Amino acid sequence: MVNENKSVGWSPLIVGLVFIGLGVLFLLNDVGYFPDVSFWRLLPPTILIMLGVARLIESPHRRRGRQGGWLILVGALLMAHNLDVLTFRKSWPLFIIAAGTGILWRELAGRKSGDAHGC
Repeated sequence: MVNENKSVGWSPLIVGLVFIGLGVLFLLNDVGYFPDVSFWRLLPPTILIMLGVARLIESPHRRRGRQGGWLILVGALLMAHNLDVLTFRKSWPLFIIAAGTGILWRELAGRKSGDAHGC
């Protein structure tokens, strides 16, 4: 009997995302997209974003999906800060927006699953 709830393994998913992310960063750096930014300042946020995407893909469970969403948010904010697009001082409201979005998402998903079961 085949288990259909089998989750994607972390190892190949993470390795693949790391290679893609590093390749994109090296390419953008080589074509001069990040002229004033050190590659090493971009690496940690890229890893956070890739881990978040892997969490979202790896498991359909809501808890892991939320963890992935938070990793993506923190990685994106760190990337924006390192690229001087958005400073931490100005970005704190995004955490409130993300928390509110998570609450709404959870409530709407609960209602949808309740409707599906005839509740």
